[in-house]
Amino acid sequence: MDIKKNLRTVARNAAFRVEFLTSGREILLYTNAIYSAMMWGWTKRIEEKEKETHIREELNQQLTTVTEEIEELKSIHEEKLRLMEREMALSTPLLTELEYIPMLYKWYCELSGCCEEAGVQNTDQKGQFLFVILFFYSPSALVGGRIVSGVRDKLAQLFGFTSPSAVSNLCKLIKSFYTTYKGYRKIVNQLCDEFMSRLKENGIIPQNPIL
Repeated sequence: MDIKKNLRTVARNAAFRVEFLTSGREILLYTNAIYSAMMWGWTKRIEEKEKETHIREELNQQLTTVTEEIEELKSIHEEKLRLMEREMALSTPLLTELEYIPMLYKWYCELSGCCEEAGVQNTDQKGQFLFVILFFYSPSALVGGRIVSGVRDKLAQLFGFTSPSAVSNLCKLIKSFYTTYKGYRKIVNQLCDEFMSRLKENGIIPQNPIL
């Protein structure tokens, strides 16, 4: 039954039970008054229910949002940890003993055809060898980090530089060259691959280093 009709019936029955009502008009007016009061109460209850439902839905939405944000934060945190671990692995030098640098320099001169005498290499040759050395001894320096202690001094000696700071300046130059010039990038990549093979063959680094 329709709720309004049901309330109307209840109001009319209540009016009929009132003893002091004697005429049909009085019963009708009394019925209308009771019906209006019941409708007002019913409407208020509906509004309260709707308000409660709205509040509950908002709360559920907030809880859902909070849960999603927590999950996203957790995912970001896990990704940061993974990237940090990967960065540490990639930044770990394959070589640490500086006494290998003269041997590597001899290999470079053999592969490039340049003279082994200190200071006679041109800027390209110095830059290529510097890139190789940084790749094995100080990989983080290729992406803006500091060159490992001792490496600059050894290279400055080989290159005939009067100051180790010249090595740092050359480092900035080769990073730009590597990013900009495909031919340069191909040459130093081939050099790194060849050096990697030779170092493995000589047992200086493991056959399967973590890269």
